[in-house]
This record gives sequence, C-alpha cells and structure tokens, in this order.
Amino acid sequence: MKHFLIFLLCLLVALCFVVGCDNKNNNSQNKQDKDHNHKDHAHKEWCEHGFEKGNCYRCEPKLAEKFKKSGDWCGGHNVPESQCFPCNKGLQEKVNQRLMQNNHKGHDHK
Repeated sequence: MKHFLIFLLCLLVALCFVVGCDNKNNNSQNKQDKDHNHKDHAHKEWCEHGFEKGNCYRCEPKLAEKFKKSGDWCGGHNVPESQCFPCNKGLQEKVNQRLMQNNHKGHDHK
C-alpha cells in the first residue's frame, strides 16, 4: 500500500510538471501572437473593408487576376480566398478589429 501511495504521489508531481510546462509554452505563444498582431496592425493601413489598402478586391476589382494567378481565389464565392468570409473562420473577427482600430485613429485628438 505504501508503494502504491508513493507511486500516485510521483505520478501527480509528474502530471503537474507536464501541465505547468505546457502552460508556459502556451502563454509564450499567446504573447508572440499578440505581439505579431499588434505589429501587423501598427504598420499597415486598412481600407473601409478591413483589408490592406491597395490589396482589397472589393476596393479594386481589377486585382482579381493577381489573386487568381497567385492561387488565392475562391471560385465558390468569387472573391480572393484570403478575403472570403464564408471559407475563413475568424476572418470577420480580424476585419472587425481592424475596422475598430481605423475608427479609433479617426477619433484621436492631439
């Protein structure tokens, strides 16, 4: 019985160690993602649709050929795959964040 309790204690300690290490990696990755997203937003200008200015199909339909040649085209929805809301879960949220950022820039007073 004593050996079984020692075994369980060791197992519990090992489990805590593994879970603790995994959380550190996740926290580090989350921080990197947030830093990348912040840098992404800080250096780009977004159009009224929430895509990079000069690279928005809705603003500049003539870009269709460029997107098609690069393989970035959703034939089912007839828009660039990278700008296709139905095909890209989470894209709408990113675009909403960009649009909010643009909206806040317009209201900043110095």
